[in-house]
Amino acid sequence: FFFTRDKTMEDDGVLAAWTLEALIQSDWIFNPIYLTLGLISIIYKVYKFDRNFGTEASVVILLALIYEPGRLAFGSSANKLEKPLSLLGFVLLSVPTIVCGLYFILWEQITLRLDKAINIVLIIFSGGQALIALIQTLRLVQLVPKRLRL
Repeated sequence: FFFTRDKTMEDDGVLAAWTLEALIQSDWIFNPIYLTLGLISIIYKVYKFDRNFGTEASVVILLALIYEPGRLAFGSSANKLEKPLSLLGFVLLSVPTIVCGLYFILWEQITLRLDKAINIVLIIFSGGQALIALIQTLRLVQLVPKRLRL
């Protein structure tokens, strides 16, 4: 029943690809906001707590200006090509972003509410993209029924 091919199943694949692309495009909009708010938070902490936050600033800048744009561009092209290996690569590229967000929330010495808020949104975007890309990958290799809706 689930593994038969018909016209509606192809539409479900397009829907999953569209959902992933919408999340990626939304993350392109969020990325400059993350950079701006992250740097404002760091500047505030430097003046308020009189400590050096150079490493944190470097990580935020590298994440927002180099790693995330590369990850999002790769994910968008992998989504359009619909190649399972490329989508799986995108899922794996999402892991460092999620770990970085978790570090800023859980293990950083001085964490403001603003830090927690922007990093929770970062984790939601990256985790959602990874989950949908993983589902799309499993669909392409036919391990998940095509009728599973997102």
